[in-house]
Amino acid sequence: MFKSFLGFNLVKEYHSTRADNRFHPSKRNQIIIKSAIVLLATLLLWNLPSSAFGIEGLTIVQQRVIAIFAFATLMWISEIVPSWATSVSIIVMMLLFTSNSGINFMVDEEKVGKLLSYKDIMACFADPVIMLFIGGFILAIAATKTGLDAQLARISLNLSATIARLQ
Repeated sequence: MFKSFLGFNLVKEYHSTRADNRFHPSKRNQIIIKSAIVLLATLLLWNLPSSAFGIEGLTIVQQRVIAIFAFATLMWISEIVPSWATSVSIIVMMLLFTSNSGINFMVDEEKVGKLLSYKDIMACFADPVIMLFIGGFILAIAATKTGLDAQLARISLNLSATIARLQ
């Protein structure tokens, strides 16, 4: 149905060009350098002494949350991987390194401070408003890939032009 749309071949060409550019060999070195910078910055924040942050009473769990936040920010800014992959990695890192159901030697409550509840961590990511946004983003991506967005725009422009002529 959507392949009959006049601009479908342009949309298809755009997506294939974008995919070709993403995996081009010249981009590989940039991705490696960006990944190294993100990894070094995250490890630096992860391993700094708590006193280096200048926050009184900062626990190791709170320091890890700061490091995960920096990791997420740098990954989103540098666009090394798609944003959804960064978002999933945040959830995994929070569950493994700051929750009460994490890796045993990483979450010893006597050493790292009060741990976060894994139910509370997942509740933050499963908020109904977040799910509403995710659903909207998924629908937008599907409309773009099928050409539905351009088709709807063309129909609405034709409709508004017809209404304007009638007035």
